[in-house]
Amino acid sequence: SSGKFTASVNRITKRGSSRLRHALYMAVQSGIRDARKKKTTDEIIARNKRLREFYDKKREEGKPFKVAVIAC
Repeated sequence: SSGKFTASVNRITKRGSSRLRHALYMAVQSGIRDARKKKTTDEIIARNKRLREFYDKKREEGKPFKVAVIAC
């Protein structure tokens, strides 16, 4: 039943290290960012494909940006 939880106000917990939380958030943002394969081509790929697929899935479910990043 936890997967069907639909609260409107749902905040991230503030327990634990705030520095670690910030580092993980930044790492996920870097992982889902698009990067060019080579400077000479226009082909764009995700830096971390699995993480980007999970992020895109959460966004398609209607999750806001920050909620999807924290889920990653």
